Amino acid sequence: MSAPFPRLQVAIAEEAVARASTEPTAVGTIVSVQSDALLAQVVFDGSGGAIPCLVGAHVSCVDNDRVGVQKFGSEWVVMVNLGNLRWPGAAGYSGAAATGTAPVGSWSNLPGSPGFTFIKRWDTTTVRWSAHIGCYSTVLGTTIQVGITYNGGSTTIKCGQHTFANVGGDSNNLDSQSFGGAKYETALAAGTYTVAGRWQSDANVQQTSGDDWNSLEGIEVAS
Repeated sequence: MSAPFPRLQVAIAEEAVARASTEPTAVGTIVSVQSDALLAQVVFDGSGGAIPCLVGAHVSCVDNDRVGVQKFGSEWVVMVNLGNLRWPGAAGYSGAAATGTAPVGSWSNLPGSPGFTFIKRWDTTTVRWSAHIGCYSTVLGTTIQVGITYNGGSTTIKCGQHTFANVGGDSNNLDSQSFGGAKYETALAAGTYTVAGRWQSDANVQQTSGDDWNSLEGIEVAS
């Protein structure tokens, strides 16, 4: 027969359960959320004004969301979003490449300008950008770089690069190869961004419609 729990441990557990069952709870509506998403103004049902509430790290909420709050000590904390599934920003593009040739020594959009709209929720989070493409070169030793831009090309974030080696064909018979990578950006403000895939090379690199594929992605992650 197993030994009984010590009476002190049982008493502590029962006290914790009793205390939790009497903690104040409420339902309310979000009025505003700080850009770091850690503090919100909430109007409790039946009250006339908003009060500041901390936001649980697991909760994602925006203005006008209905939320459940609970009081811990002297702090009200938003503990659950009632009826809305809201998560950090995530978007991307995946599709067949268009035919084109990479510029030499300067960045430009991938053929056909594939891209997507990305909504970043908070100022203080990090974004993981990724870009993967298929392409081929007629020149051995050529290096191709791939990345993204979200401000019309003023800035390009490099996600990866690849150098073509002789993998079984001569210099005029290299198969398409797939490559890519990811880059983390820590200083991007909350907002809506139009993202496009970019590339550049140091010699002749091409994509062929029907043979090659592009995949681009942006994901907002915790700092």
